[in-house]
Amino acid sequence: MKRIFLVVTILLSVSIPLCSCYDKYAGKRPFEYPNTRWESQDPYVWFEISEDGTVGHGPYFGQVQLQDGTIREVQVRFNYTNEIFFHVYDENTKKMLYYHGGTSEFGNPEFTVILEDGTLFSKEYETITFVRTEAPDSVNSEKEAIEIANAYVQDRYENKFDNYTVSVVLDGDFWCVSWAPPASGESELLGGGGPLVRIRKSNGSIESCLLQK
Repeated sequence: MKRIFLVVTILLSVSIPLCSCYDKYAGKRPFEYPNTRWESQDPYVWFEISEDGTVGHGPYFGQVQLQDGTIREVQVRFNYTNEIFFHVYDENTKKMLYYHGGTSEFGNPEFTVILEDGTLFSKEYETITFVRTEAPDSVNSEKEAIEIANAYVQDRYENKFDNYTVSVVLDGDFWCVSWAPPASGESELLGGGGPLVRIRKSNGSIESCLLQK
């Protein structure tokens, strides 16, 4: 009888830690799908999972459109359960502006975040649903950067800057494409300085477009 009791005790001591380490969300969380993009249209939020998947629980980077229409950088983190955390930063000061988070209901190819009270968007939304897509290709040449920027400027300003000189430089993870006015007085007729477009090299997204003075 003592031997049976001892065997049962040993089995329990082994099985309990194994049960406690069981991860019922394994294979379901977004970071377990390398080289993907997860996007919500309402509100507009997206983030990307790295190609090699080595970042683990994060952070992963993307963008969020705030209630006032401004676009900010967002960092997304996960943990070992179904929780997800969003940290919104000012790109210039790197100061965290907002936080929102909640628990997730994972599916394929989408997942839904149930927002916590008192966090970003919780007054306007109870949930945010993200849909999985393939991550866009990186922009690896000046020619590609100019083509993306030119298409954006043409759509926004039509042919206003056709006579301007286009230049491009790589600044970290950003291609900076700028339009400089002609040397003659024609620049005043065309409205002064041209656009400066910042394109994220890793995915080709337009980060900003400003008119230079």
